[in-house]
Amino acid sequence: MLTESVKDGSIPLIDDYKAENIEAIYNRITGEKFMNEKTKNAMLDKRNSNWVNQIPELMKINLRL
Repeated sequence: MLTESVKDGSIPLIDDYKAENIEAIYNRITGEKFMNEKTKNAMLDKRNSNWVNQIPELMKINLRL
C-alpha cells in the first residue's frame, strides 16, 4: 500500500498537508493527473458555489447555539 501511495503521488500530498501548503495541495488535486476540467467544475466549482449560498444561514444558526 505504501508503495502504491508513492507511485500515485499521495506522499507528496501528505507532506503538503502537514506543511499547510494550501496552494500546493490545490495544484496537485486539480492537476490533469487527478482531475479534468469537467470533474473540477463538478467537484470544486459547483460544490463550492452551493456551499456559499448556505453559509449565511449556517452562520446565523451557529450564533444561536
